[in-house]
Amino acid sequence: MDIMGLAQRLNAQTYDTLAVFTVAGALYLTMNGLLTIGFRWCERRALAFQS
Repeated sequence: MDIMGLAQRLNAQTYDTLAVFTVAGALYLTMNGLLTIGFRWCERRALAFQS
């Protein structure tokens, strides 16, 4: 199950919408940030021969 599916399930159980979706959004932001940094590093390393 994805993060939003889990967040919706937790929201249905706890009715704490703001906290549940804030944590889910923070997880998405963190994962996307780390993936972006990782792919930029890989791209710089792979294209280093062009410098």
